[in-house]
Amino acid sequence: MTPVREHKPAAHSLRPNRDIGVAEPDSGRQSAAEVALVIARNAGLSRRETQVLVATARGSCTKETALALGLSGKTIEYFWTRIFQKLGCRSQIEAMSLLLEYAAHVERG
Repeated sequence: MTPVREHKPAAHSLRPNRDIGVAEPDSGRQSAAEVALVIARNAGLSRRETQVLVATARGSCTKETALALGLSGKTIEYFWTRIFQKLGCRSQIEAMSLLLEYAAHVERG
């Protein structure tokens, strides 16, 4: 029986982000991750909480975020609990909706 191998994204499609500690798609436009950084600063999120929020905004799931940051999935869930309290959200979906609303507000001026 052949062992199951873990799926890894193509190396050429990702570039390391040394400021946040997770990989991001290579694009030239403003992203949800950049909006997440602004919201994180305004909400008083810690460095790790910001990393978790930005990783999720980039499309990473809990397991991927945990691997990228060298933490356990339970620790990521704990950070989400703190993020929810600080942003006044009850779910990751609600937090991402907040990011989208903020981005739309900024674009309108």
